[in-house]
Amino acid sequence: MGAAPETPVRGAGPGAAPPTAPRRSGVQVLLLALGVVLLSVAAMVFLFFAFVVADLEMRSLITAAVSVIVLVLAWFLRARRLPGTAEGVSAVGAVLLVLDAWIIRANGLFGTERVESAAYWGAALLVVAAVLAGAGILSRLRLPRLAAAALAPAGVFLGGFAIAPDDEVATGLWLGGTAVALLGAASRFIGPRPERIIVRTFGFTGGGIALATAAWALPSVGLGAFWSFLAVALVWAVVLIASPSSAAGTSGWRVLASVAVGLSVPLAFVLGIALDRGTTTVWLAPGLAALVTCAIAATRRMGAVRRDALPALLAASAVALAATLPALLIALGGLASLASDVIGLWALSATA
Repeated sequence: MGAAPETPVRGAGPGAAPPTAPRRSGVQVLLLALGVVLLSVAAMVFLFFAFVVADLEMRSLITAAVSVIVLVLAWFLRARRLPGTAEGVSAVGAVLLVLDAWIIRANGLFGTERVESAAYWGAALLVVAAVLAGAGILSRLRLPRLAAAALAPAGVFLGGFAIAPDDEVATGLWLGGTAVALLGAASRFIGPRPERIIVRTFGFTGGGIALATAAWALPSVGLGAFWSFLAVALVWAVVLIASPSSAAGTSGWRVLASVAVGLSVPLAFVLGIALDRGTTTVWLAPGLAALVTCAIAATRRMGAVRRDALPALLAASAVALAATLPALLIALGGLASLASDVIGLWALSATA
């Protein structure tokens, strides 16, 4: 009887609008960009002062320490719920780490002048990528992980290139490309989708480089083109197995990998065996390519790989068709010579 009337709760009615996430204004974005720029300028001034008063080894150590301090500061800002500012600060730390690697190489510090350039940069980029990946995982920042996903394939490619002899550039490109392709296949185990796409894109690019340079790889090895194309085919098969698939149909990644397998396997026989033996075995090239095409066509009967076998079949058929052209030209030349001989004999018998 004497109870006071209840006061309606604001926003509790059926027509109340749901709360929206706070949005940054233009002034906030401007202040964020200005803070990142000022922090970068302060880091540059500090590094300049360190370069004036310290020796070469100490300069590189100071740069590395500043890079770590900047990454720790980014983690602190992320913990204080300032993710935008933390991402900007982490970008400065990533740039400083790469700059420190360049300083060490440019000044030949710590005995790096005795290391070949590609080998040094491959190892340096892998170390920087590992540091950034660890910092991104611990601080839950996205930009360090994205930078690590871009730097790791470059380091793997340079490391593979450094293994080849100095006078075999094609072999170095082939080794680096196959290594990056295998790294792209391993991207299936990377959790965040943007980082996985970056690594996979670099992997497909490396596989394309390996396929394009396989014909000139391993020149000092017997049947080097044959073995290099077979290795590329094996790597692309691994990439095909590791590529994502969907119930709706074959993804673009799997189509590209299937086409690469269909190109590399017949090319191993056409360029690796038939053409390396001389022009007398020009008839062997289309025959071997046709056998590979028939083998790939037979795999289309298997339900598990039916959709993936069609792009490979079309690519192998194109290689087999191109391999028949030299044989057709030789056959036409032989027929023309035979026809001219027959006509000459007929004319001679007619005049006699």
